[in-house]
Amino acid sequence: MESTMLQSIQKELSNCEQVECPVEHNFSEGIYTRTIHMPAGALIVGKQHKTQHLNVILQGHCEVMIGGEIQDIKAPYTFESLAGSQKLLYIFEDTIWMTIHVNEDNETNDAILEDRYIMKESTHGVVHDRDNDGINSDVNKRNKQSSGRCTGSSSS
Repeated sequence: MESTMLQSIQKELSNCEQVECPVEHNFSEGIYTRTIHMPAGALIVGKQHKTQHLNVILQGHCEVMIGGEIQDIKAPYTFESLAGSQKLLYIFEDTIWMTIHVNEDNETNDAILEDRYIMKESTHGVVHDRDNDGINSDVNKRNKQSSGRCTGSSSS
């Protein structure tokens, strides 16, 4: 059910202007980090990851749905994602989120890293909607709308 709901939300989001979420890539011996900056008011369907990895919320406040459960997260916060997980987020305050991945061969090519860590069929999207009270509110509101009315803008 969760994957069907995420696909439905993603389909609707794909009809909306996307919000810009800058991403930084950093490397150290055997480690790759990806840091995304997400603006307040954004509703985000994240990419589905192939690997188990750490998530570090460095700044901000958001709700995240993983495995059908919604968690309210405020920085600083660290947790582990399992392989195959995909997240739905609503950003209450500008949020900086870092994922930490094993990178045994010290690869730095973005396309190779994307192929290594992200499911090929993974879809994602980001829209901006400041008139929102969180994930449940947004899902309920979007389920009631017959038009694809969206505001805002971009993906990572």
